[in-house]
Amino acid sequence: MTIPPPKLVSAWEEEEFERIAGEQAAPFSARILAAVERVLGRGMLLSLRFCGDEEMADLHRRFFGDARPTDVLAFPFREEGEASGEGERDPFPERSEGEGTGNPERVPLGEIIVCVPEAERRAKEHGNTTAAELALYVVHGALHLAGFDDHDPASLERMKTVEAQCLELLDLEVRGRFGD
Repeated sequence: MTIPPPKLVSAWEEEEFERIAGEQAAPFSARILAAVERVLGRGMLLSLRFCGDEEMADLHRRFFGDARPTDVLAFPFREEGEASGEGERDPFPERSEGEGTGNPERVPLGEIIVCVPEAERRAKEHGNTTAAELALYVVHGALHLAGFDDHDPASLERMKTVEAQCLELLDLEVRGRFGD
């Protein structure tokens, strides 16, 4: 059985994305998410959207009360009130063959929204390529959907360790994020 690539809904201009990242959004995203899946040892199914400043600022304001664009937002599909955070819940609940995706290894987890202009700005600020910065945001969002948290020092360190493992698999270096 062939596993389909992640669903990609992108409002960002494909040609512009390809110019910035060096490849089209769908193969770029599939490659990044494959590294996350390999490190976690489980498949993931999610929606991934690349957007501009205006859309990200609107989402950030509506859901978090901050009208400035941010790098990445992750919206889990799980019900509000369910436990979250790495180690607090199983982000990969078992499903039977006919349920959800039809593939128990790829449970729908949520949606990641990445702001491309923010990635460009931070890449320039930290001396990274925009592609590496975008990859970091996709990894970071996917880890949040997989149950990782970054709201306390211990959880943040666990998340940074797994982010670094994913980026290493992709042969990418991101400065300014891991204490460089």
